[in-house]
Order: sequence, then C-alpha cells, then structure tokens
Amino acid sequence: SARAMPLSVVAPSAVTLVGCARAARDRCIARRAVQRPRAARLVCAGSGADDYAGMLSRALRTIDTGALGSSPATVASAPISTPTPAADPVEESTVKSAIKSPAERARDPRIAASRQEEAKLDSMREAARKRMSGKVDPEPASPTPTYDDIEPVVTSSESPEAGMVVDGGAIWRYFLCTAVQFSVMVWFSMWLSVGISRSPLDLTYQKALVGAWFGFNALKSRVFSPLNASRPKVEGEKDAIEERRRPSWMPPPIAFPIIWTTIAVLRAVSSVVVFSTTGTLNNPAHFAMLLHLAVGDTWNSINNTEKRLGVAVVGVCAVLASVYNVVYQYWSVTPKAGVLIAPSAVWITVATVLVYTIWKINPREDGTREPLWPMKPARA
Repeated sequence: SARAMPLSVVAPSAVTLVGCARAARDRCIARRAVQRPRAARLVCAGSGADDYAGMLSRALRTIDTGALGSSPATVASAPISTPTPAADPVEESTVKSAIKSPAERARDPRIAASRQEEAKLDSMREAARKRMSGKVDPEPASPTPTYDDIEPVVTSSESPEAGMVVDGGAIWRYFLCTAVQFSVMVWFSMWLSVGISRSPLDLTYQKALVGAWFGFNALKSRVFSPLNASRPKVEGEKDAIEERRRPSWMPPPIAFPIIWTTIAVLRAVSSVVVFSTTGTLNNPAHFAMLLHLAVGDTWNSINNTEKRLGVAVVGVCAVLASVYNVVYQYWSVTPKAGVLIAPSAVWITVATVLVYTIWKINPREDGTREPLWPMKPARA
C-alpha cells in the first residue's frame, strides 16, 4: 500500500506530461506545414517531445525507487508547469516573405530550369529501367516529308523561241529594199552611160566620170537605200566592243576606215578598167558591182542598226557571194580588173569569219545563240 499511494499521485502527472508531448508534436507539425521545404531545418527548439519523455521516464524511476513515499505532499502539490518552447530562430515575417505564390513560382526561371532538369533525369531513369528490364521502346519512324510548304518549280523544255515566229515581213523588207536600191543605182548608171556615149568628151574625162561614179557608190551607196544603212564610226565601234565580245585576232577599230577606203579605191579603179574594155556601163560586170554594194548596205542595216547577230551571219554570206560574183565578172571582162577587185573579196572573207565568230561568242542570257532568221512574237 505504501507503493500504491505514490502511484495514485504520480499517474495524473504522467498523463498530463503525455498530453503536453502530443500538443508539442502537433505544434511542430503545424509549423512545418507553413514553412518552405528549405526551411525544414527550423525545428521546434527548446523543450520538445523528447524533453517530456525524459521527464516522464525520471518520474517513473522515482516511483520505482520509492523516493516519493516520504514526501508525497511535495510531489502532489508540486506545480506542473508546461514546458515553454525556445524562441524560433526565424521570424514569422521572414517565413511569409519567403513563400511565393504559384504565379511567381511559374515566372521564376530557376524553378523552370529545375523542372526541366528533373524531367530529363526522370526520362533517363525511365530509359535505364527499360534497358535493365529488356523492354526498350522501338525508335519512332521518321515522318515522311510532305513538302506542302515548298512551291513547285516549274521547268519548261521550251526554247527561247517559244511563242516566236519567223518575221516574214522583215525578210521581204530586206529583199525589197535591196532591189529598190539596186534598181536606182542601175538606172543612174545607164543614164550616165548614155550621157557619156553621146558626149564629145575625151576618153580620159569619161574614165574620170566613171571612176567618180563608182568611187561615190563605194563610199556612199547607202544614200540610195531605203534602210538605215549607216556604217559605224570609230567611236561607235569602241562602244560596240564594250557591248559585244570580240575575238582576239580582230583588227583594231582604227584599221577599219583605212581598209574600207582602200577597198573603195580598188573598186573604182577596177570599174574604170572594165569600162575601158567595154566602153559602156551597161554590162553585167558593172551591174554585179552595184548589186554587191546594195547587198552590203542591207547587211549594214541588219548588223549595225538592228544589231541582229544571227541574221547578220546569213547576210554577210550573201555579201560574200556577191563579191565573188564581182571578181568573176570582172575577171571575165579582163584579168586585170579581176586582180584589182580580188583584195575586196579577201577582206570580206575575213569579215565573214569575224561576224560568225562574234555571233558564236556572244550568246544570249539563257546561253542560246540568236536565231539566224528574224523573229517576232506570234499573234495570240
């Protein structure tokens, strides 16, 4: 009975201590709920649940040893004070300021970077688990490109002449203008021949008139052409060289006036020799010379005015054929006249090769060469 009395006195105190320990535990749980994870180190300092448990253990040991038997009143009357927890090292305002709202956390770049790193780690861990278990997902097949956003490239095998037709009107114009010029020069030659045959002038003056007539035609026969058959000047030839490529063997621009002047003199002299042999201008040899000059003026219009390189190749071939005919006709009258006019044929042969080479080395922007016939757009 001596041990029962202390137990009856101490039991309520033990119950009270257990209740205090539970209350302290609840306060710690509530405090951790409102703090951030990194503030978990803020524990309930002071006399916590462990202190209450220690006090309860010491009370039970006291009961077992009978230390309370002699002075029960002291134990019973001893005031039971609730342990006061120590002061929290972090103030409540600091904790509240550290807590961020969901919107602030979403805007925080550090949190976003942390989430990305966690997602990468999760995917790596998942892939490692699948490899260890032998369940590896097959690689997804690459999608077939549809090319919906790429505009189709329209290719056409049509030549640059597509939609173009041969300009028959230009061809007729060349023939007609050449015929008109030739007819006018023949008429003047026949009129001069009739005048000379009826005049009492000496043969020397007659030869001078014939030489002047053919010399004028050799230099200015284009005045009888309906076309613009002006020849290029030295300054214009320099500009043409910049516009068109020229072969390296082409003579310098200054050489052309000298060459053509020399050829004009040879034309006049050879025509006088033919006149001295026949005594008239009304003969096929002189007509061949006039036709050659008319064809040459038409070629000048095509090459220098219209600048049709392809058509100029065909035109210069006609000029070459006409000068060969002149050499043949003059040689038929007298070999001396044929020899005098032969340098003209040689030079025009060189000019033919030059014109062909210029046409060949000057393609259009698409890489094709200009057509050999005059072209025009087809009518719709």
